Amino acid sequence: IHLPEGIPLSAENCFVYAGNTGTPLPSEEYDYTYSDGIYTGKSRESVISLPGQEVTVLIKLPKNSIQENILTIPLWQQYGWIGILVLLLGIFWRVWLKYGKDDRVISTTSYYPPEGIDPAMAGYLIDDKPDTNDLIAFLPHWATLGLITMEEISKSGWFSDADMRLTKLKSLREDAPSYEATMFKGLFTKGDNVLISSLKDEFYTTMNSAKNEMRDIANQNYYEAKSNLVMKITIGLAVVFGILLSVLFLFISGPLAAVACAITGVFIIFMSFYLQKKNKKGNVILSELKGFKQFIKIAEINRIKMLNDQDPKYF
Repeated sequence: IHLPEGIPLSAENCFVYAGNTGTPLPSEEYDYTYSDGIYTGKSRESVISLPGQEVTVLIKLPKNSIQENILTIPLWQQYGWIGILVLLLGIFWRVWLKYGKDDRVISTTSYYPPEGIDPAMAGYLIDDKPDTNDLIAFLPHWATLGLITMEEISKSGWFSDADMRLTKLKSLREDAPSYEATMFKGLFTKGDNVLISSLKDEFYTTMNSAKNEMRDIANQNYYEAKSNLVMKITIGLAVVFGILLSVLFLFISGPLAAVACAITGVFIIFMSFYLQKKNKKGNVILSELKGFKQFIKIAEINRIKMLNDQDPKYF
């Protein structure tokens, strides 16, 4: 073994261990010398190494004898997981650009929402997710159609909240979308009069059912079928690789790498639900919705009054 130049060392700093793994005492079966920066060792003629036994040479070098190289394998073991996670995020980004990002559409200014699009579906198509507010928008919509009345009930005490009474006047049309029918039926299961405050403990199950039904109908009509398949595959792969890599990183690079991998996996799973790309029909509807939304934001009061005068139901 040739030591670096200028390193002061003596034979007392050199050791040989031989035999079974874990042997704590230096071996006496080897002859070794140190001279002019060269350490030499040789086994004696009577020495026999059995299968599974080892030979280890230990040389105690002074501190800073060898310059550190940042491009060594231990550095990869310590920080290589960052590159792997960045690569996974980059792959997901490419998948999202192809199967999740909507095509660019030009807003078409309109005074009315797209024909045949109810308030709930309009809210879904604007942000690609079913919100509670989307379904609540059915209430003024039904009132406009004369299906229900909405009556505000003032507070009855210091610590009470204002309430609202909904009264059913007519039945919903038979060809209404399933999510709208679920909402309407769920509101009036116990009668034609209902207080909003009475819905807070149970109605969330009806809302969840309506959201799932709205998502299914939207996917069938306004989104590319391939995007939905890619979303499910991406979620599945994120779960499998997230678990496997977290365990692998834990043993190779430590707890920090494992936690970072788990967080990355959860992030990819969450973002995978946005892998929804609209089809040609969905893009046309989105263009009209954006134009209508823009009109609402910038419309002049006189223009809105004129539209209300022309169509009392415009509100």
